[in-house]
Amino acid sequence: MGATKISWADEVWNPVWGCNANCSYCYAKNIAKRFAKIIAEKNLEYGTEIEALQTEKDLRDFKPTLLINAMNKNFSKSAKHIFVGSMSDIAFWKKEWIYKTIEKIKQYPQHHFMLLTKFPHIYRELDLLMPENVYFGITVTQQTELNKLDVFFDMKFGRIKYVSFEPLLSEITDAVYYPKGKKYHKFQKRNTYFEIIDWVIIGTMSGNNRKAAKIDWISKIVATAYEKIKPVFVKQIEINGKVEHDYTKFPRHLQLQEYPE
Repeated sequence: MGATKISWADEVWNPVWGCNANCSYCYAKNIAKRFAKIIAEKNLEYGTEIEALQTEKDLRDFKPTLLINAMNKNFSKSAKHIFVGSMSDIAFWKKEWIYKTIEKIKQYPQHHFMLLTKFPHIYRELDLLMPENVYFGITVTQQTELNKLDVFFDMKFGRIKYVSFEPLLSEITDAVYYPKGKKYHKFQKRNTYFEIIDWVIIGTMSGNNRKAAKIDWISKIVATAYEKIKPVFVKQIEINGKVEHDYTKFPRHLQLQEYPE
């Protein structure tokens, strides 16, 4: 529940497991199936054996499931970047789960809690509810999804807003393409997306049957972000057919693992 291989976070917090998005590249489904029994048993302290068996089944089916033991986790006193929901998407959480999460976060104002969703409409509901130390992140995998960031134009509360281009599946330019029939038409905004976001994360797809992000795609995103003076965190790239996580082995201009101030 704590230690993580996610390089841009110090730890992860998963009070909820499961998601209804059914993404083809989802890594969490297999993790949930593999560890469903172990995670359900950890929840036994707060339920009956029958409830634990039902929890195990829900986890195997990847149904959004509250883990009370994880929800009641105590965090350290020293400030950390904590990724909330690596095994789920908050867009599918019940309202009472969200309220419990908010109350827990309020107890730890020293930490940076980072949300990441593929369904950013949820942020319109959460903007005035979540404390300021909660980062709002949106996953964008390709150019035709860039208009997901529209929600950031509506944010009223001061907080860090970031985009995660992982898995990066296409070249990205700082413009929106709206579908019209089978074609996409470019629509320029008065303010560009890279002006309103505070942080950029980039990573190629991992796992079998992956589609590698081209180095040129990543380089263009970095150049655009730097033009707008935005910090960039390059998480992983593909080199010679292998996903490389050691940023010291990246091309020099991509050796970037920066955070927003």
